[in-house]
Amino acid sequence: MYEAAIIETNCIYRLVDDKLIPDDDHWGKMPKCTLLNSKEVLVFDFGSEVYVWHGKEVTLAQRKVAFQLAKHLWNGTFDYANCDINPLDPGECNPLIPRKGQGRPDWAIFGRLTEHNET
Repeated sequence: MYEAAIIETNCIYRLVDDKLIPDDDHWGKMPKCTLLNSKEVLVFDFGSEVYVWHGKEVTLAQRKVAFQLAKHLWNGTFDYANCDINPLDPGECNPLIPRKGQGRPDWAIFGRLTEHNET
């Protein structure tokens, strides 16, 4: 039950023409390795963790754009009001972490990953 609810909050974006476009085929699902392509940039938003992943054939300019857009996503609004679970507070035990808000908590993770150098 918990696993299914938390997976539904997963958001995956692709960098397309200097914009982050939601990947509707993988939105709200468990990410798979088949998503990764050497020529693409993906942003994985797991609520408490946001990762920018880029393939080894992505240009420096694309990487910079993706990083800036992901930072905007990180600092922007989030809304888990329609989700069964809030990935920022799955146990709903912290009244300071709302289902809707602006920016991520200080303890959340923002990371960058490069193809074949994933952690």
